[in-house]
Amino acid sequence: MLKKPDRKMRATADAAAEIEAAARRMLDARIGRIVGRVGEDRLGPGFNRKEKRRAAKRVAIIMLPGGGMIDCMIEDLSANGFRIELAAPAAAPLRFALYVPTLQKRFIVARRWVGEKAIGVEIRRIIELEPAPGAE
Repeated sequence: MLKKPDRKMRATADAAAEIEAAARRMLDARIGRIVGRVGEDRLGPGFNRKEKRRAAKRVAIIMLPGGGMIDCMIEDLSANGFRIELAAPAAAPLRFALYVPTLQKRFIVARRWVGEKAIGVEIRRIIELEPAPGAE
């Protein structure tokens, strides 16, 4: 035969449920802060950022001075520059043009830092391009 829960058992169960609910609220708040930070800003080498970075995921083409091209991906951007991921380690020149087809813009950029498969660049000038005929 089962016994009815007495007051002491109910109080213990209520206290456990309250502790669990408080722990869940703290965890949810912490996860929210972490997720919020990821969406707001992305820090890179040096951590001396003038502007906040935002994820971008845009295909781009590095246009080398000698006429060569390197396909790349803009991983994130700020008002002043980009973090560019490369498929393989590459030596990008100090200054080059970066063409972003989806924006119909060419950026003249200066290299600021180099990682194994990424580079950071600062925007020096933006050139607006005309859309290709029939690409509307």
